[in-house]
Amino acid sequence: MTRRLIMARRKKVTEVGLPPLPKEVWTPLGMVEVLEVEGLADSSTAETLCGQWDNGARQIRIRQGLQPVAAWQTLAHELMHAILHDAGASLPDRQLEAVCDAFGSFMAAFVLAGAPFPFGE
Repeated sequence: MTRRLIMARRKKVTEVGLPPLPKEVWTPLGMVEVLEVEGLADSSTAETLCGQWDNGARQIRIRQGLQPVAAWQTLAHELMHAILHDAGASLPDRQLEAVCDAFGSFMAAFVLAGAPFPFGE
């Protein structure tokens, strides 16, 4: 574990100084817009969501007001949904969510450690 990551873990999330989320991210099929929105909810269940991949609009939506680390984790989670969708991957829901969660957590830790996010600005 890097010294920088260890030091970041000792600070409050608001003190870490994470960069703002990018306005668009790269996928193999082209750039995808990233929007921060109020009141993000599943249209069929009204369940509050942290993020959402909309293939039709080719947008990733992130709920406003998330803690910075949670926002970065959510962005990467939804980005993985986009990448897997574009690749034609078909996984059972539990596996799909586990893969997206793992990628989201890894990328949030990557950015938290001070590394540049490789899929955006």
